Amino acid sequence: MLLLGLAMPAAPAGDWGRFRGPNGTGVADESGPLPTQIGPDANLIWKVDLPNGISSPVVGGGRVLMTTDDGKQLETWALDARTGKTLWRTVAPRIHKTKGQRLATASPVTDGERVVSFFQTSGLLCYDMQGRLQWRQDVGPLKNQFNHAASPILVDNRLLLVVDHDGDSMVVALEKTTGQELWRSYRFICGRNYASPVVWKFGGRQFVVVAGSGLIVGYDVETGTPEWYVRGTSAVANPTPIVSADQTKLFVHSQSPPNGARSSPFRGLRERYDVSDDGVLQVEELPASFLKTFFAKFDQDRSGGVDEAEYGRLEGISQPFVKGMVAIRPGGKGDLTDTNVVWTQARSMPRTPSAICHQDVLYVVNESGVLQTFSAGTGELLHKDRLAARGTIYSSLALGDGKLFAGTRDGAVAVVSAEAEWQDLHNAKLDGEIQASPAIADGRVYFRTSQSLYCFGHQASPVKTGGEAP
Repeated sequence: MLLLGLAMPAAPAGDWGRFRGPNGTGVADESGPLPTQIGPDANLIWKVDLPNGISSPVVGGGRVLMTTDDGKQLETWALDARTGKTLWRTVAPRIHKTKGQRLATASPVTDGERVVSFFQTSGLLCYDMQGRLQWRQDVGPLKNQFNHAASPILVDNRLLLVVDHDGDSMVVALEKTTGQELWRSYRFICGRNYASPVVWKFGGRQFVVVAGSGLIVGYDVETGTPEWYVRGTSAVANPTPIVSADQTKLFVHSQSPPNGARSSPFRGLRERYDVSDDGVLQVEELPASFLKTFFAKFDQDRSGGVDEAEYGRLEGISQPFVKGMVAIRPGGKGDLTDTNVVWTQARSMPRTPSAICHQDVLYVVNESGVLQTFSAGTGELLHKDRLAARGTIYSSLALGDGKLFAGTRDGAVAVVSAEAEWQDLHNAKLDGEIQASPAIADGRVYFRTSQSLYCFGHQASPVKTGGEAP
């Protein structure tokens, strides 16, 4: 392992410290002027060759951070944001076996003082900004055909991770400096999902919002208690939810398979938690979970226990699975589907790329490269056209300085104007396929391809530094 650098201060505003930047919105807090033309011969500040991996870059403490998988080793990388120089690389231990690829899909998260990576085979790994391991916490083994994709996030002193898989799905919170577990909340009726969480603040409280398996659930950040839910997603959720800048609306869209299954069959729960051995699950026997919080809703005969038939009717909570977008207003507890849904949009939504909300306009690009804009207030379609850059789009959009940046699996990059009647401004071709989402920080745009990391910007753009590398 190569270790260079000095201590870093806390991450200032304007960093892109998590997947999709500030609160997963895809919108830069402070971007500075960004170039309209980007490409191999246009406003390229530096380019660095990298091993494979589709995790998106994050930026904090003067570092660009990402994970890689070269087929032999899983690593976390830190590059100098000014120059692209590799400051350190750390190898993650393989604790659990898994089949398939895409082990470097979840993006790391940083607050400028530490960086936390997650690999399905390794668990959560926290490093200081010089690459020294601070703690590791295992959350496996996981059962996931396509391997884990949801990225960890930091909320105040908490590190939060959503683990939806074919086993006992859950949300877990750790103390960020020590890795000590603070709480975990099980999601027994949610199967395999890939959406990263966001935080929604209202009523003087913070909720971590998780989309998956027919439900959008709000968990209290302090306790992990699921406080409210809305029925309105497909069986498998990939895109990240979006909270409006003024916190008055939550937008969630999905377009995945019409069928899904509970991750935790009743037999397995009974074997683990039926202490009284009476064939039913009683509220006092259950760990913190969606089932426990809303136990009375499932105990339909009011017997004080949930049997297999009642547990089977849990499917009615999340089904029928739906496709499209739902807009939700804040407030309330329990099932908010009938009271807090402002509008729904049944038009075809992307299965993978996440949307952006900016200045009352929603920007939604689908896999075929069609970019739609909608009114955030009403859901009305405002504009629809195909991007000039051709190719399948899996990565999400990023917005800064009045511009939207997109990338395709053919390596094409597109810059369009961030307005309802958007216009193509520029497109170019990079050296490999793009699945990672772009990052924006300090007047620079970062694109990761299957081969390289590109940094674009005006040459005079300053970059915040967190200490010189010797």
